[in-house]
Amino acid sequence: MWDFFKKLFSNKENKDELNIQNKEIDQVPDVSQKLSESTIPKNDETQEIVHSNFDSRKEEDNYVYGFSHKKLSEFEILLLKLKDYSGYIRQKTLESLANCFDTELFPHLLNRLSDYIPINRQLAAEQITKWSERPEFSQLCMVHFLEITTLQKRERTEQRVFQLLLEKIGQNQKVLQEGLTEQQGLLPRELLKFTIQQQWIESAVLFELCKNAKDQHVRAYWLENLILNQNDIELIAELKETKYRDVKYRLFDVLYQRQALKTDDLIDMWHSSYVSVMDYAYFTLRQQEFDFNNYFLKNPLHTLTHAQARIRAYQWIMMKGDLAQFYQILDQVENHTIVKALMKYAVKQQYIQFEQYLNYFQNIGQKLVLADVLKTKKLSKHHLNVDELQQMTLLLDDEVTLQQKLDWVEDLHVWDKLYWYVIQFSHDQTLEEKALFRQVTDHLMLNMQYITHSPAWSSEQMYSFRQKLPVFIQAFPQVLEHQKIRQILQTKLNIANLDH
Repeated sequence: MWDFFKKLFSNKENKDELNIQNKEIDQVPDVSQKLSESTIPKNDETQEIVHSNFDSRKEEDNYVYGFSHKKLSEFEILLLKLKDYSGYIRQKTLESLANCFDTELFPHLLNRLSDYIPINRQLAAEQITKWSERPEFSQLCMVHFLEITTLQKRERTEQRVFQLLLEKIGQNQKVLQEGLTEQQGLLPRELLKFTIQQQWIESAVLFELCKNAKDQHVRAYWLENLILNQNDIELIAELKETKYRDVKYRLFDVLYQRQALKTDDLIDMWHSSYVSVMDYAYFTLRQQEFDFNNYFLKNPLHTLTHAQARIRAYQWIMMKGDLAQFYQILDQVENHTIVKALMKYAVKQQYIQFEQYLNYFQNIGQKLVLADVLKTKKLSKHHLNVDELQQMTLLLDDEVTLQQKLDWVEDLHVWDKLYWYVIQFSHDQTLEEKALFRQVTDHLMLNMQYITHSPAWSSEQMYSFRQKLPVFIQAFPQVLEHQKIRQILQTKLNIANLDH
């Protein structure tokens, strides 16, 4: 065997085929030509190799731009070519767009400032330099500010042009200040960072701008400086004056830690329009053993306005006060939207149960929206039984599909599922709904055939089930095919024959 492999690998013909016949030392073999010769088939008649021009292929762009459902314009195709894998194609595209000042081109030029081909970086830099002389340049820089900030961390960025972009942003003070104060999210936060870094705005002016900024992270720059440089009296004044929840809560926390707040200040915060601040104030008053009963006696419910009654309701929920008194406070509020929010908060704080939530709106005859009810149910962390589901269905103002109703009982016991299917079924339903009932009923029967105990239904539930069962059995007789299920139902419902 060894002799065979030795002979195979020492074959002179194989060596001759692999040998590069280039005897000149100074001449470098043309690898591309060899690759072309080895891959392109020979002509059978002339045995001549058909050569291709390797150098000319880099100028070709055979990629099909666009999609079957949309035909791209010539300009859109050029923008796509600026992202081509070929540096040569990107160069040709940049040269063809040298005098184009369409705003859609601008972010693409920003990306080319970090191109790994030097000539492409140079072409993009020249185009942006020409653009900087136009009046709309500063506005463009602000619109694409986040793209400009990414250039700072790129290794190959043209620093001269990057500094030019930053200078133009800093010169447009009006747009810069609007971006800081009127926007929310990443843009104003990055603007603040670069403003401090580049000193675009004087410290005193920047401090006042951040005070009224919409973004809370920008406001935090002003707030932390305020806490460091102002005394307690000035901070208390700012605490009572500010309209921002984050500022009020932070100042309250700082002043509480410094023990600078008096009882009147705490009561004032206990009447805040922000629940988080109100809750913190309630905690602080309890630490001081505040006499809440005496306070409520001095400020009875009938003396409160609607707005004050709303605050009293939140206070009552936090205190877990008398439930009957709570309902009286809700009557004083009157606004139904606020009442719904208060009841939702009461469920969240576990002051009332979800069943009490449903009972209250049933008693006052107020309809509910399904989305709000489901959110409140989720806050309660309570699994509804079939009676609560039925009560909820009757309270809803919007239409509920049959699929939604059937989905509600997915996690319930099989007997409760059967009860729900029976009371929800009607001969007036569409063919699609009846088919859906047939599907869930057949699936339920597979799980019920092994059941050994009877359902734990109340007398009211058995009465409703007994009234609805004949109609359901007429449509789905397979429910009684299993003898064990038939016997359990006959015994539970005290019916001798379920077929009649």
